[in-house]
Amino acid sequence: MEAYFPHHGYAAVRQKARWVTGIALAGWDRLGWQGGGLERWMRLRDRSAPLAAAVLAAGYTAILLALIETPFAWAAGRPAPILAEIDTPIAHLLFLLLIWRLAMRALLVGRLYGPGEALRSVPRIVVSNLVAIAASARALWCYVAGAPPRWDATVHTLPDDAPR
Repeated sequence: MEAYFPHHGYAAVRQKARWVTGIALAGWDRLGWQGGGLERWMRLRDRSAPLAAAVLAAGYTAILLALIETPFAWAAGRPAPILAEIDTPIAHLLFLLLIWRLAMRALLVGRLYGPGEALRSVPRIVVSNLVAIAASARALWCYVAGAPPRWDATVHTLPDDAPR
């Protein structure tokens, strides 16, 4: 049966934390890294969520700190920290990759759901990143605490055309 991802932030974090715990953390414990090259690649790919969340958190923290520092830098007669680092080849490449990802996301969402959803898909990236960060933190916290895994049920809204 098909269902939408939970609409509310806490429910979405719980749902994704359950996935991260099962796929990334418990899978590592129970299955290890055995298998051939392709098998290991798929396991690495499945288990990258906590690392990706840490990188996202570091990136958002750096942006936030740079934005906080900007008025102080301007008051001291220096350029804004974000603007000072943006004129490098790696910054240009990262910016182009970001634009490509945003464009592909909007294009594909637009094909399925229309132009309104395509435009809304771009700012939703930030929301999905924040859910990923919070979910990985919750999964790590629960996993390190050593509590036995339990089913953390979430309520789903079924699509209008889903069979009942």
